[in-house]
Amino acid sequence: MKNSLAIVTGTSRGVGQALVENLTEKGWSVVGAARGPSPCEHPGYRHYQVDLADPQALTRWARQELAPIVKQEGVGRVGLVNNAALIGALPDGVAGAERPCRGGSADREHFFGRGPFALAGAG
Repeated sequence: MKNSLAIVTGTSRGVGQALVENLTEKGWSVVGAARGPSPCEHPGYRHYQVDLADPQALTRWARQELAPIVKQEGVGRVGLVNNAALIGALPDGVAGAERPCRGGSADREHFFGRGPFALAGAG
């Protein structure tokens, strides 16, 4: 799929990692974002470590890194897969809850509501 770009969040493992592998095998260029590093090393994949629950970090990344990629490469089709999760939404004592959600419901509202729109507007 020439000139197709997928923006995938939560690419450090699991479903996000599998999406990167599947899309790059099908010829898509993929830009991924997660709080941690990604094991994916395909030449059609670019990974960015960014905390998508942080509104300022997300906006800065979308404007400074993502928008230029979309514009410079003359992308004809852009897909957005908002796969990232808020580990901090888990109750204390549950595996993976070591990073609490800083702002409670405000973080969740940004993450699941405004965040995807910020990414979609990067192009």
